[in-house]
Amino acid sequence: MSSTRRPVTLTLAHSPDPDDVFMWWPLTGMVDPGDPARVVSPPPEDLRRELDALGWSFRAVPADIAELNRLAIRSLDEPAASYDITALSMFTYAHVQRDFVLTSCGASVGLDYGPKLVAPPLPGLLAPPGADAPAHAPSAEAIRSLIARGGGAIAVPGVQTTAFACLCMLMGWKSADDWRGRVVEMPFDAILRAVETGRGPGGGGEGGGGPRISAGLLIHQSQLTYTQHGLVELVDFGRVWKEATGLPLPLGGNALRRDLETRLGPGSLQRLTDLLDRSVRFALKHREESTRYAMKFAPEIDRAQADRYIDMYVSDYTLNLGEKGARAVERLIGHAASLGLCPALGCGRQHIVWAATGARQNASPGARVE
Repeated sequence: MSSTRRPVTLTLAHSPDPDDVFMWWPLTGMVDPGDPARVVSPPPEDLRRELDALGWSFRAVPADIAELNRLAIRSLDEPAASYDITALSMFTYAHVQRDFVLTSCGASVGLDYGPKLVAPPLPGLLAPPGADAPAHAPSAEAIRSLIARGGGAIAVPGVQTTAFACLCMLMGWKSADDWRGRVVEMPFDAILRAVETGRGPGGGGEGGGGPRISAGLLIHQSQLTYTQHGLVELVDFGRVWKEATGLPLPLGGNALRRDLETRLGPGSLQRLTDLLDRSVRFALKHREESTRYAMKFAPEIDRAQADRYIDMYVSDYTLNLGEKGARAVERLIGHAASLGLCPALGCGRQHIVWAATGARQNASPGARVE
């Protein structure tokens, strides 16, 4: 007796930044940055044949990470609110671990770098761009003084991001009561201009502008371009984390809905993880093609910056989170939980699906995909 497999289209949601776009096009195909529903080039043939055999296809959903975090949290009560596969801030994973599980591939990990808190130069306090970055992060009191001197708030890319969790740890904030009025949420790609001009988007501020902004918390490619806007670094949270723990900073992960195992059949979470692993490896093996495509989503950066950014966030840990990366996730969420910022990781629950091609040990530094 023969049976016909019903085709399934799975949503693969990710940030519209170069590293995510770089990694996932082999599964989703290349899409039009202005109209992501329009596929301009299909997945490569060998992956397409495998997807056809499974009866699966993937639809790219580029979206701001703050929105993906919000949808994942909302989906705890409304399952249809989120996507089948989604990028998440590691901090958010702690809140949605009941319904999602991380994959061993696709993570964004800062090795000795990470989100940056930046501000305009202030005479006598902050040197202009080009001066040496501070050897150690300023104290929370020093940052409060700087913000007060600037007269505005800190622009942040969402209060569920790992970057914001790091800011809370530094500042000693434990709840919304602590940061209310001190931060303004906005899309990550609006923060540089808000800090440069001293005004956030919107029309609620004095003189018709948005809220006053004194500093900004940068993620994604803005970490490479802030000096072009005349801004200076206050804190590199990846460096601070490395000095404090000796571990890399796990910023974002790739997560699967746990109910896919029921919807698609036993073993589906493993098959999906293995496909995601193949996508990252294919993108790296065809780096030139992948980079040219990724740059279409970040026209503000040049090729050298794109290469540097991809080297930073499509690393050995992206291929395989490994034991050290898993330990870093546990340490980050454990510390945040101890401060009351998020739930602790549940014991007895699987938190990572490991790709079949990768052991739980990281490749040696500088390893390349052949």
